[in-house]
Amino acid sequence: MKPVLFLGASGKLGRAMQRFWQVSPSETVAATWVLRGQERANDGPFDAVVALWGVTSGTEQELAMNSALAQRAVRIARDVGAQRVLHLSSAAVYSETDALMAEGDATEPTRPYGQAKCHMEAQLAALPTPPVSCALRLANVAGADSLFKGLSGDGEISIDQFENGAGPLRSYIAVPELAAVIEALVTCDVAAMPKVLNVAAPEPVDMGDIARAAGRSFAWIPAREGAVARHVLDTQRLQGLVTLPDNASDARHLVDSWRRYGGWT
Repeated sequence: MKPVLFLGASGKLGRAMQRFWQVSPSETVAATWVLRGQERANDGPFDAVVALWGVTSGTEQELAMNSALAQRAVRIARDVGAQRVLHLSSAAVYSETDALMAEGDATEPTRPYGQAKCHMEAQLAALPTPPVSCALRLANVAGADSLFKGLSGDGEISIDQFENGAGPLRSYIAVPELAAVIEALVTCDVAAMPKVLNVAAPEPVDMGDIARAAGRSFAWIPAREGAVARHVLDTQRLQGLVTLPDNASDARHLVDSWRRYGGWT
């Protein structure tokens, strides 16, 4: 078992991950969960640090906290003897394009959140090693995006419809698969751990299919200005590190994971 320090225990994703491992205990990771401000109470040693904390909205100054938190995670890793750190980045670092997005592609974010995460990645890349940092360019986590927020309520849901009659096609990942990715990254040879990694199920999912899987009716609306029909991550690099189950891209699985481990309240 690898001793791993998880930062961000009280966040939405941290709580969901803890719920999952309570139901399906990890066979490879011995997790220690800490709240922000209580990191020094855990001296280690730890093999890895996983930073699940971050800022997803706010002013430019508030979003800049992503870089500060990432550097803080690296300092904590040095203090506890960890050789690697996983950080949460985002698919938002890419441009709003219909093309498949791979890790080697240019990062051209147009929105403040993506720009903040892009800046965080650049700062991490400039830090001396060890520890080695890996920025996880997360797809939509089932339960954490705007669609699932709508599914959580009882109001009417509207989904953009494009010329092909379909809704937005997006990369998603559910909590069990995210746990599998983390387990693979904290147990692989540190020299083989990538510096950046797209994290998503192998195939994208239509948002309309997710709403149907949740048993919710919705209204199609003409695709709004600036709406992108496809925002899909290339996961070839990820598939070389971990094999995800066949149903990882199934809309019903995403909804089931949200209901079991998320809640996101």
